[in-house]
Amino acid sequence: MTNSLKSATRLQSSSEFCSSGHPDRLADNIAAIVINDIQKKDGPKSHAAIEVFITHDSVIIAGEATTSLELTKQYLAQVVERAYELSGYLPEMRQYWKKEEVMLAKDMKIINKVSPQSIDIALGTTDKGEDTGWNDQGIMFSSSENTNDARIGTPMLVAIMIGEYLQKYSRESILAERADFRIGPDNKCIVTCDVEEDGFTPKCISAITIAVPHHAEADTEKFNSYIKELVLNYLNEQASVIKCTVSPDCKWVINGTGRFVCHGNVADTSMTGRKISVNHPSAGPLWCNKMIGGGSLVKPFHASDLILNVTARFIANVLVRAGLTKYAVVGVACSIGKKEIQSMFIHGDESFEKNVNRKDAITAYFHQNFDWTPIALATKFGFFSEGFDFGRIVNDNFFGKQNQPWDNDELILKEAQALNLALGALMKE
Repeated sequence: MTNSLKSATRLQSSSEFCSSGHPDRLADNIAAIVINDIQKKDGPKSHAAIEVFITHDSVIIAGEATTSLELTKQYLAQVVERAYELSGYLPEMRQYWKKEEVMLAKDMKIINKVSPQSIDIALGTTDKGEDTGWNDQGIMFSSSENTNDARIGTPMLVAIMIGEYLQKYSRESILAERADFRIGPDNKCIVTCDVEEDGFTPKCISAITIAVPHHAEADTEKFNSYIKELVLNYLNEQASVIKCTVSPDCKWVINGTGRFVCHGNVADTSMTGRKISVNHPSAGPLWCNKMIGGGSLVKPFHASDLILNVTARFIANVLVRAGLTKYAVVGVACSIGKKEIQSMFIHGDESFEKNVNRKDAITAYFHQNFDWTPIALATKFGFFSEGFDFGRIVNDNFFGKQNQPWDNDELILKEAQALNLALGALMKE
């Protein structure tokens, strides 16, 4: 999540990242595995919306699914075990944390509350083939910035890098591949940068806030100093990537309460979709409050929440890559049961907004050159291709990785070149 704040002396931008070990992300991972298996089993005929609610020692898997996949107790137990390990909750953790400090997959009771899809919703999706309509209605937004790495702004990039570094370190420390401190997988990170007047070009990193679990016997003062040194050294090593240095007077907060032993779902009730705006890109100073629609992004292809968010992300990436704007925000609206979109919204930087005719031509281009049906968009972005892994997409935070089609620079560049080529003709019409 990104936010910009202008003080009396400087403009700042902050982003928050939650690791896949965060309980809400764990819930997303459980749902993603089920959705992925349903899509592999049923292909374009898959119909499911899975939500997961985790509290202490119980996992409630609920939602609607009309599927040939048998959601047996044994299957769901295997799903929970896979998701916990994917999120970093390894069986070896029990050497360092007691059951009352962290729950592992073997500790969880599974409650299955999945029922068949509503017959009214199914009217727009069941046995429609290429005419399958949207399974929901809503307005979805995403965005892109002209920054260093895969169009992620520097505060978000640094937050992700710290979070993923600590997550990797957690796994290695639990498996005793590191002999210093053991750290749990449930970490969060907020990074604040001083930025230029455009609201997102970084000057320096001015504040870093980290929450990362330690075991009960750890000396917290030494632990906090160790984590600070660990992260600072890592950021210095990655200076060529982030192209932004840590300010000498950077404000550090590590485990603000002074203790973080109890973690995961033993300490935090969680559910799918609550981190829909965290780890999600934003763009420009005016759009710092996260324009994003829908609920959980852990949905199959015909549920608008995911597919229209990633389509909006792709179009925003294309606009920036084409050199038409420094940042872009794209919104798309759809109606349940209908296979086309209802409308599309595009916003860019000041020069982009001033050229109204070109902006209208760009909107016309995307209306004319995209097949906006759910199946066409899912096919475009590889949802039915061999090797597509919904769980990996979720675990990679949906946005900002080159292995995701909507962030793949080769595909973005190809579309950007086609857009620039077509703009001349469209402007003359």
